[in-house]
Amino acid sequence: MRTFDRLIALAAAAIAVVLACSLTTAGAQGVPGVDPNKCLSGKTKCVNKKIAGLLKCREKCQNKPANCGVEQTDCEARVRAKFDGGTKGEAKSCFEKLEAKENPDRPPTVCTTKEDLAAIEAKADVVVAGIVSALEAGTRFVDNGDGTVTDNATGLQWEKKVAGGGCLHCVYDVKTWAAAMSEWISEVNGYWNGSMRAGLGGHSDWRLPSFAELQTILIAPYPCGTSPCVDPIFGPTVDFSYWSATTFAGIPHFAMCVYFNSGAAAFDNKDFSYYVRAVRSGP
Repeated sequence: MRTFDRLIALAAAAIAVVLACSLTTAGAQGVPGVDPNKCLSGKTKCVNKKIAGLLKCREKCQNKPANCGVEQTDCEARVRAKFDGGTKGEAKSCFEKLEAKENPDRPPTVCTTKEDLAAIEAKADVVVAGIVSALEAGTRFVDNGDGTVTDNATGLQWEKKVAGGGCLHCVYDVKTWAAAMSEWISEVNGYWNGSMRAGLGGHSDWRLPSFAELQTILIAPYPCGTSPCVDPIFGPTVDFSYWSATTFAGIPHFAMCVYFNSGAAAFDNKDFSYYVRAVRSGP
């Protein structure tokens, strides 16, 4: 995506300025005779790769719902492991490798700034969050004014819940998995006592979301730092478990669900009663 490419380049330039300023303040503690630009350019390259990698994970999610949720979290974890180190195959961070690089003709380090990984990592994460926020703010989720919300990033249209219990779209109503997949979703689509009425938002192709789809409306990162873990535009949301249509692999009487208090993934017996939210492919 060209927008991402331009923003990544700008972000890399901004980080270069930050590193250069850090280098200036720490220069007095540097190693005499060592060219600081080699280390500075190397650290800038490390940060550039991290920013580009994290934005690529986000782009994959935007392109395909199956790449969101746990898949996005795993993608971001792999990117951070390369930058931060500490995992198998990445014993040292990108910064530590530069700081430990030996020069036979000079003292043993090539960096005039050391142990600044955590500070620069935090700055890089802020840059990524700012880019994502700028791209999605005010445009991703749209309240259609008919009890539905459209997610422009995935193209999915969601049921908007209302407060209370005892009604078709009430937030506090719970269903067993089978009831959610049959009677409840039929009513959302307009079927009632053998007759047909207008479905939610004028549509009759509503369904229970797949596990991957249900994760797309979670507030990142996972687990999220707020509860419930969903944008308020979707109406009231209970900070507990919501059913997905996905059966748990290997155990047919269990299905996948998402805990909206933290965004955690789970699975449970289909006979249990949990909360539900309908989705359609849209537009």
